[in-house]
Amino acid sequence: MHPSRPHKIDIALLYADYAPFAYQPLAEQLQLIFGEHLEVGLGAHEDGAFGIIKVGAIYAMISQNQEPLAPDGFATAVQSPFTLAKHPDAPDLVNGHRKTIFVTVGGRDIVVPDLAEDAIPESLRDAWTAAKPQPKAPSVETYGSYAFVARLIVSQLCMAQRPDLVHWCPSDQLFKPEELVPTDDPKGMRVQIHPNLFSSGAVEQGSQKVGFHAHGAEHVMGRHVIVEETPFPLSRVVTVVHDFIYSLQQSGAVPKHGTVLRTKDGAALRVRHAEADENFPRQYLAVELLDVGGSASAKPWAWGAGKTRDDMTGRPVEAGAVQRWLQKYSAVAMGVTLLLALWFVVGSGDAATFLASR
Repeated sequence: MHPSRPHKIDIALLYADYAPFAYQPLAEQLQLIFGEHLEVGLGAHEDGAFGIIKVGAIYAMISQNQEPLAPDGFATAVQSPFTLAKHPDAPDLVNGHRKTIFVTVGGRDIVVPDLAEDAIPESLRDAWTAAKPQPKAPSVETYGSYAFVARLIVSQLCMAQRPDLVHWCPSDQLFKPEELVPTDDPKGMRVQIHPNLFSSGAVEQGSQKVGFHAHGAEHVMGRHVIVEETPFPLSRVVTVVHDFIYSLQQSGAVPKHGTVLRTKDGAALRVRHAEADENFPRQYLAVELLDVGGSASAKPWAWGAGKTRDDMTGRPVEAGAVQRWLQKYSAVAMGVTLLLALWFVVGSGDAATFLASR
């Protein structure tokens, strides 16, 4: 069975209130960021309501909604032990929001109206069906490009008007806007990987053993990851697993069953290939933490050469336009993220407190 990867990325920004805004300034800001390397175009839009922005071959729909979203969409996010440990006020903020900005990023299919069959004249139904782009799972590289553009747009929206919470729908996580500072998550793993915690209650070395499902790993690199229970500090375990998942995303390769991977700072983990079972309905990687090492590693995991085809699509692995732009103009991208981070530090007391605590 193929892994599950959504064909789009949805993000909801939750507010008690915000001022309606125009879309042209946002499109112009994005064009300044990408420069001549990617064309940014503003499509159909109505200021204060909805707008479509195209970045290269990627589309973004941004809607301004003057009413709250249904609480059912947040049910699992607000019950997450990982979320509640970080933000015990998350349920109150979700229940208290009154307005939203909703962002959807994906391919051309996201901007085609989803018309009911009975709304189309019978004589045109076959032509409509043939012409309408069908949603399909993007490659790892394309999905990574969607995520980058989504993060950039959300950062710009947060800069303009600070939301109370941001719901990154694919990983079903809730964030305060200060957590979305690009320089604090340059690999994008924090926002895309949700540690769904579990524990048998066993205690080892004086600490309760905790494991987690790395929800979102399947989107990012094609395999779900389950981290076995460990007594190591959770924050460090999450960092090590983020580095591991990022290395798989970048290399396109999957380590062999039983491989022990190590980093230069002392982190080590063992990887097993597991078939679908009661823990997960598709093949997954079971990860056992052997050591979490020292400080967060910026080094790639030291193991075999990358593959050339995506597990999910079977297509050759190659960088998309946004990925190539990032690879070639990484210094420009870092400059942009530094400017965004500076805004958070200067413009938000909460953000300054958060950054000072890191």
